[in-house]
Amino acid sequence: MSIVAAIDVGSNAMRMAIARISGSGRFDIMATSREAVRLGEDVFSSGVIADETIRRAAEGFVRFRDLMDQNKACHVRAVATSASREAKNRDILVEAIRGSSGIELSVISAEEEARLIHDVVASRIELGPGPALLVELGGGSVEATISVGGSLIETACFMLGAVRLKRNMKTESDESIRKLIAPHIDEMRRWMGRVLGDRPVGICVGTGGNVECLDDLRKSWFDLSGSGITLEQMRDMSRRLQAMGSDERIRNLGLRPDRADVIVPAVLVFAEIMAIAGVPNIKVPCVGLKEGLLHDFSRGTAFGARTT
Repeated sequence: MSIVAAIDVGSNAMRMAIARISGSGRFDIMATSREAVRLGEDVFSSGVIADETIRRAAEGFVRFRDLMDQNKACHVRAVATSASREAKNRDILVEAIRGSSGIELSVISAEEEARLIHDVVASRIELGPGPALLVELGGGSVEATISVGGSLIETACFMLGAVRLKRNMKTESDESIRKLIAPHIDEMRRWMGRVLGDRPVGICVGTGGNVECLDDLRKSWFDLSGSGITLEQMRDMSRRLQAMGSDERIRNLGLRPDRADVIVPAVLVFAEIMAIAGVPNIKVPCVGLKEGLLHDFSRGTAFGARTT
């Protein structure tokens, strides 16, 4: 039995999960931690990560390392996604994190990110024999994956991340955001048509902090315990969220500040994707990249660096 740590350095926040890997190939999460370090805020406007943001990221990794030591984690794998892929000075971020915590951060491709998420989703949800569409909406991009019979067929990356959209949108109105996302939604429609032909999407799965937040709001507002957010509910939530300011979302809904200011573009992106995919609802299994890393650990296929 091993205790391992998985760290996801996203465009909106950094997240860690520590888990016990059992002999049966399962993992049980023991502890989690989150650091609200928004790398995408800098990168999507200037192309580089600011010195102050790098300092806060390095300090966050010191806290991650302390929690790992408390839980006696023996292996760690830390990966970074969209913002770090685009940052011209990502090597400085990697070196700062290594120097502060001794943890090696790897910047992974969009394809590897999609693969990790697909594999853990397929282990939790019956994707069925027909085409399934997996949608990971992060701060910098959307990773879309087509899966058939539980096997990954193709992935594509679209510039529809919630932090990126927030940086570029003029207002939170439907018109402003739809105009901004329309070219990317058209690109996704063409991609789906090429990969699927006339085969319909059988199931749609959403991952990431934004859709998990939306699923919590669905349960609260509509008093439903069933799985999946319908398109009608998604559009209803969009109207309700747009009627509030960011401060109201924090105060009235209990959203974190770094979720309250990006949830409106996120809900509109999910609604548009559901519409072009022609699916009745989107399922939310509450797993993501860090769980994908833990799933790899549990299969013994990707043990990370040994902690010292």
